[in-house]
Amino acid sequence: MILPTDWHLVSADEQSALFVADFLSQTPRTMSIITVPGDAGINVDDFMLYVESNLQQMFEGVSLNLSGREQVTLADGSTAEVSTYQLNGIDNGPKSSVHTLWKPRGEDIFVITITTDDAYWQRHEDAFQAMYASLSFGAKQDYALPPEETVTLHGGKPEPEDLDPARTQGSAGMYTGMLFSGLVRLTPDMQIVPDLADHWDISPDGTVYTFTLRSDARFADGSPITAEDVRESWEYAAKPGTDSQTVTTYLGDIVGLVEKHNGKAKTISGLQVVDEHTLVVTLDAPKPYFLAKLTYPVAFVVDIHDVYRDPTGWMFAPNSSGPYKVKEERDTALILERNPEYHTPAHIPYLVFRYFLTGDAVSTFQNGDLDMVYLPISDAAAITSDPESPVRANLRSTQRMCTPMYMLNTSLAPFDDINVRRAFALSIDRQKLNEQFFYGLGAPAYTILPPGMPGYTEGIGMPAYDPQAAREALAASAYGSDLPEITLLTSGFASNEDPYTTAIINMWQETLGVHISVQYADPLDMLKVARQTPAHLVSMGWCADYPDPQNFLDVLFSPESDFNLTHYQNPEVSSLLEQANTSLEPAERVRLYQQAEALILQDFAAIPLVRSSTFALVSDRLDGTVLTPIGVPVWDKVRLK
Repeated sequence: MILPTDWHLVSADEQSALFVADFLSQTPRTMSIITVPGDAGINVDDFMLYVESNLQQMFEGVSLNLSGREQVTLADGSTAEVSTYQLNGIDNGPKSSVHTLWKPRGEDIFVITITTDDAYWQRHEDAFQAMYASLSFGAKQDYALPPEETVTLHGGKPEPEDLDPARTQGSAGMYTGMLFSGLVRLTPDMQIVPDLADHWDISPDGTVYTFTLRSDARFADGSPITAEDVRESWEYAAKPGTDSQTVTTYLGDIVGLVEKHNGKAKTISGLQVVDEHTLVVTLDAPKPYFLAKLTYPVAFVVDIHDVYRDPTGWMFAPNSSGPYKVKEERDTALILERNPEYHTPAHIPYLVFRYFLTGDAVSTFQNGDLDMVYLPISDAAAITSDPESPVRANLRSTQRMCTPMYMLNTSLAPFDDINVRRAFALSIDRQKLNEQFFYGLGAPAYTILPPGMPGYTEGIGMPAYDPQAAREALAASAYGSDLPEITLLTSGFASNEDPYTTAIINMWQETLGVHISVQYADPLDMLKVARQTPAHLVSMGWCADYPDPQNFLDVLFSPESDFNLTHYQNPEVSSLLEQANTSLEPAERVRLYQQAEALILQDFAAIPLVRSSTFALVSDRLDGTVLTPIGVPVWDKVRLK
């Protein structure tokens, strides 16, 4: 859809969007786009009565007079009706009208409602007619891209930090993994393979890595990617002013990086550029998982000249080092095009990420507007339970390598008492949660490490739901039933109460008689808030960034980790983690991590909840689409049939 000039997106979700124009005007000029679902019970023949009734409610006290109807031709050759209503009775306001376009789409009805003063409409009528003419219910035509070269997907509108590898907290499977590359990357089957690096050598003691870059590694503008570019990218990520929330976690093993991040050093002493293609990296100790950490976005290579050129906006038009580059960023979509300079060019020329859907996920897919769409578990359950579903053959799923859990702050009373922590853990009925919120498609979790992660074993696990044992544990604690108010921090907004959280709180209240106060944090600031304002319980969904148990056990429970929201300290666990982190023997590392996990679970430092799977509908026109258990770049490997 081609918007008239100066119209801006204000808000959007999967079924609606609101645009406004001319912020300085005293006259409201708004455009809303909504989808009326088929299950709303609105008959197409009576739809205009429905529209008029809603408009009358919107403009209470103002009379509506139908002043015109016309048929307009859309970009896909179909037609839609536009009705214009004169607004009468607006006090001290200019003469204004409402223009409504509506179009049936399968069982749903797509509606655009534009409200503006008549003078503005007359000045810009050609632009509005052009907008109508650009509408298409075949998504590829919306962006003037060849359908046979374009894959259309659903993605969130990125903030600047979402496109900056140093600042993103998303996985490599998101935008940064398509726009940027690092020395290595993960394959869909979780193998570490060279990316910008051609090969590397590791010193016998495991502390020095010598990377040799590919001779054909280039940025999107054709300039070579050198060892100096890698060094400068990591220096940028470690710079205090960059405010990276991940750099010390994923690159902090490099000698001097933490000092640089803390402002105590100007450069990272553990990085040495030998020549254009050779980078030597020195670690503070042997870290067998170091290569795995380099698959995380904070290790990706950026063109530092981009950052200097436009510090606040460079990421929306970066000189990409990855398989795709930004073609265009609109109010409604991010459009990527293949980077021909990437050493192994992607098969699909264009990827369009639409920010909002024109219906629910399933109907949008069925209408051909998306080539792949991730599904809420409710839709997946409906499809799997219906053998006649027309999209059943398109459904794909994989279990996520994640563990949703509550982190218990062991430094705050009453959770400084292991019996209180035990009581809270034994009060949660995971089976009930699975049936109520996951339609039985989830998996009750009793371990920190998820299935598929090296070291995972069902032999290590937290006790299951046992309300009687929970009450006995509370009675045996130093606090008994005299507990203070418990604070629970979760991501979200107070205006949208989370029924899942409420269900768990009810279990605690019914079993233990406790009072729990919920605090909400903006999802983008969740970790910052959790660190700055400690709560008794913190809701966390931790997903693997790389397939190594260190990514869970050390990152979440080491006393030195920025992600240890439990403030948990157990000298025996710390010793086991340190040994596992530095051992060069894979089997020994797994054994040590399993011992550490068993102790963490025995101490009830965290309460695992219910694991879920990823579900998606995939078009028959795609070949090679793989759902991965962790965020891995895959679109450069997918083909169009």
